[in-house]
Amino acid sequence: MPSIVPAVNTQRLNVQVKRGAMIESRHEVSLIVSDLKGQCPIALGDPEARVMPRSAIKPIQALVMAESGAIDAYGLDTRHISFACASHNAEDAHLDLARDWLERLGLEDGDFECGAHAPLHPLAGMPRYGIEAPGRLANNCSGKHLGFLSACLQKGWPIKGYVKASHAMQQAALGVCEQVFACDLGDAPMGIDGCGIPTLGMPLGHLALGMARFGLPQDLPSARADACETIAKAVWDQPFYIAGTDRCCTAVNAQMTGRVLAKVGAEGVYCAALPEMGLGLALKASDGSKRAAETALLWALDHLGVLTMQDRSALATYHAPLIFNSLGQEVGQLLVEPKS
Repeated sequence: MPSIVPAVNTQRLNVQVKRGAMIESRHEVSLIVSDLKGQCPIALGDPEARVMPRSAIKPIQALVMAESGAIDAYGLDTRHISFACASHNAEDAHLDLARDWLERLGLEDGDFECGAHAPLHPLAGMPRYGIEAPGRLANNCSGKHLGFLSACLQKGWPIKGYVKASHAMQQAALGVCEQVFACDLGDAPMGIDGCGIPTLGMPLGHLALGMARFGLPQDLPSARADACETIAKAVWDQPFYIAGTDRCCTAVNAQMTGRVLAKVGAEGVYCAALPEMGLGLALKASDGSKRAAETALLWALDHLGVLTMQDRSALATYHAPLIFNSLGQEVGQLLVEPKS
């Protein structure tokens, strides 16, 4: 099993927020890029530092569903598979798909063990179907939970309590993470994610290594490798369902199909697989800043030589993004500088 090779240079990225001629704010970002052997061509920060990846590892957690046989059993298509990895906006198409999937399982809203919150996108509508207040289908993690419920039904596991660390579903997800990320998580610090499932503190370098292995799963068992490819192809086929309108995840996966699979996590985390290069990437903004994480992600892809001129144009909103005031005037920009 590969292990992370310690880095000599552990300086971090400095994402600067420039307004006029002044640096107004700074965000410190740790960013690790790993190959399939754990060698780190980029190590800006400590590869052994633990972070909670949150939603950034949803594509890995979705492997449990993909391996269970639930995709064929319930007639799921690439929209559903991408949605299983989503932190979605709860736009109409997301809600329609969630309702469709729930009906395929023969379950009801009350079977979800995530909470309810308002849609992530300010222009997204509230859940329909006669529901006035935001429901659990609008939870940005409802796709992941539908994947968990599908796996439970297919494997014969009880659906009640599926979010608990001791439940077979979460134990299976833990086992998948340990294999893909090539690390023992038995003593990992644990917390509870925003949607109610366990979240573990994992070494940033192993997150990068695992994403490399996910994107190019030649060292994983054949069934797991097939599941990795199924999920990646679904995300690239249906990038809208992994996030939605005005979202970096959707924009990157749509623009860089087959080259980059990227997934955001809460509190300034991003993970990405670069299968053509045999690399994986993981980053964490120390202050939890989403804008810093997105800017650092695009900086890294550019630094690695992945971005074409067309990519830079299509992803300009996230690559060295401009700042505008309420009058539409350009007043600043986010820029990346390595921290000395």
